Order: sequence, then structure tokens, then C-alpha cells
Amino acid sequence: MTWIKPPALKPGDAIRLVAPAGPVPQERAERGIAWLKQVGYLPVYREDAFERNRYLAGSDTRRLEELHQAFADPDSRAIMAFRGGFGVTRLLPQLDVAAFRRQPKALIGFSDISALHLSLFGQSQLCSLHGPQVVSLPDAPPDVAERLFRYLGDPDFHGPASPHPLRVLHGGEATGRLIVSNLSLLGTLVGTPFLPDLHGAILVLEDVNEAAYRLDRVLTQVHQAGVLATLAGLVLADLRPIRGEEESVVLWVEERLLELCRPYNYPILSGLRLGHLDENWPLPCGVMARLSANAENLLLLEGMVRHP
Repeated sequence: MTWIKPPALKPGDAIRLVAPAGPVPQERAERGIAWLKQVGYLPVYREDAFERNRYLAGSDTRRLEELHQAFADPDSRAIMAFRGGFGVTRLLPQLDVAAFRRQPKALIGFSDISALHLSLFGQSQLCSLHGPQVVSLPDAPPDVAERLFRYLGDPDFHGPASPHPLRVLHGGEATGRLIVSNLSLLGTLVGTPFLPDLHGAILVLEDVNEAAYRLDRVLTQVHQAGVLATLAGLVLADLRPIRGEEESVVLWVEERLLELCRPYNYPILSGLRLGHLDENWPLPCGVMARLSANAENLLLLEGMVRHP
């Protein structure tokens, strides 16, 4: 299938705000809504986005309907998640992925929203953006927010994914389509029809509040499912250890990853500032990229949006 780029976003455009995962803290959401208005966009959302059903933002029916309405809305150019959390995987069997191709829009979010990025990557071939969402945008550094809207608004914006050099764990150079995911969530999709074919892809992984043994467990599961063997390259982003654990757990995870990937001989880099932190550098999913040990960086070869 042909890869689809959503139309570029311009100041004044409407952005649909959705809550497909955890319950939305209304005070923080209102800060984010005000921030989006201040920088020149029109946030549009359903009043029931603030519903709560245990650890979810309302029922599966409400959250699924909200997503479908957002993609079908002819008056908006992008869809931004209020927050991540839990529950997106419950929606995957009912997603109308064909509709996403009919009305392509840029989807923005991270954490549990990785399930939607993976679905769009595998079933719709629609480029999306892994990055800050409504409740986190007001706290993002200005250059992070500026880059987010450059990706969304400039069809020609590409180049180095990070302003800082990455650490080389294994040398080499590779080109492939880029996909970013939360590691634990990627592991939960193993064995389901919703894990996309990552053959030839460059995979970026992040996670937070996971013990070292749990990260080891999910990496081993992903490896045993054959996912790591098919990649063109791999990048470790922020792996924030669980509270109380030593920062050295990141080094343990890197060592384990190198053990698992030893037979594959593709480039592996680490240290991308992306994930559950204020400096959450946005990164497009679905675009062509080059991972280069010599350049010590991930290089985007194309923009993620098209001219309107």
C-alpha cells in the first residue's frame, strides 16, 4: 500500500483533542487547551472527554466513537491525545482503519497512544507523530514545542532527529521506515494481529517506571517473537527506571539488548531524549529515516506532512 502523509497544519486550524486512554485531569487539560489557543490553534473536543470509568476516560464505546468522529471531522487537520495511560489496546479490534486513510490527519501522542501509532503504521500506512500531548505541552521546552509544530506544518522539515549526538552501542548505517513505541506496549501486542510487520523498520523504544527485570522480560519476549531479527536498526530513547532503582538499570538494559541483537549486525544507538520527560522530542512515525553510527544520530529523510 502507498504511504499517506496528512495535510500540513497551519495557524488557525482546528485540532481535535481526544481521550482514548486514561482519565483526563481537567485542570491540566485546561492549561493545555489555553496553551494551544495562545499559540494560534483552535482546540475542539467533546465535553464527555472528561468522563471517568475506573482507570479509563469513559467506556470503550465512548472512546472509540470519539476517535472515529475525530478522524471523520472535515473541519480539523490534526488529532492530539489529551494524555496516555491505559486502554487503547482495548479499542484496536473495532478501529475503522480504512476511515483513517479516507480522512488522513496527523495523530499526536505518546505512551499508550503508541498502540494507535502502531495500528496506523501497520494497517493504514498513515504517518503520525510521537510527541507531547495536551496535558504535557505547557511544560515542554520551547524548542520541543517549536519542533512539534514544524513537523506538523512544514512538508520539507527533516534532518537530524535530535539536537544532541546519540551514543553508539553497535556501529553501522541503515535506512528504513521509522516507528516509535513504548516498549511494554509493544510487548503486549506480540501474538496479536495488531503488531505491525516491522521488517526493515528503524524502531525507537521508550519506557518509564519499569524495573530492570521487567524490561529484560519484555525485550526477551519481543526477541523470541522474532521482531528484533527483522529490523533495519534500533534506537533506545528514555528508559526512566522505576522510583528507587539505580540509573544503572539503563546500562543493564543496553547490555541485554546487545546480547539479543548480536546475530543481526545492525546499528543500535541510545540516548534519544524522547518519552516520559519534559524534553520529549517529537518524532514522526512512517517516514523514511537513516540511522547512522558515523553521524551519531537518526536522520529523517523526508517530512511527515504534505502540502494541502
